[in-house]
Amino acid sequence: MATQAAGKLWMMLSSFIGQEGDNTPIEVPAVNDVCGTNVVPLADFDASRYFGVWYEQVHVKDFIFQPGNSACIEAQYIPNDDGTFKVVNSYQDDSDALLKQIDELGPRDYTVGSAKCDEGVGACYVSFFQQPLPDEPNYIVAHTDYENYSIVYSCSEKNQAKLVWILSREPNLDTAKYNEVLDIVKTKVPGFDFSRFEDLTPQGDKCDYASDMAAL
Repeated sequence: MATQAAGKLWMMLSSFIGQEGDNTPIEVPAVNDVCGTNVVPLADFDASRYFGVWYEQVHVKDFIFQPGNSACIEAQYIPNDDGTFKVVNSYQDDSDALLKQIDELGPRDYTVGSAKCDEGVGACYVSFFQQPLPDEPNYIVAHTDYENYSIVYSCSEKNQAKLVWILSREPNLDTAKYNEVLDIVKTKVPGFDFSRFEDLTPQGDKCDYASDMAAL
């Protein structure tokens, strides 16, 4: 199961992060218009406060970092000794009809990558499947309070893929706080079309979270 999921993710992610030695443009469906107004990375970014576990609350349609019907999406950022950090993205499949009948989800699948951020700025470089880190930031922390939420932005001019997603320190962000974060998105991601957001990512008691497990 994990191998099949990794294969699906590789096909999707390779179109965004590129494959080493392959300069052939890869066409993917546009999530929004081309990047347009630049999103400014968070100043005075403190990576040490950002490390740890985050739970996805919402992402744009045609999001490339997880397959469709993904639930319980979780990201873990774990510092390494060399200034980089380990990225562990995981999710559970919510598409199995038989499991739906008993109100259960599929097993958790993992994708492991590496990343680094510019010193003191929320401009980060993330890569998966042992590919080299990109030359340009592809994970922009537009805003975070470190304790509750993070607004993440990524845009590829080449593929015209404009991505926005919201993370939370808790599986389910309080409704009032979530609405507050949406207001912040309006100012931090100018011109963002909120109709591009999917429904909220399923999270909660049915999930078997990676952070609850003894080992990764």
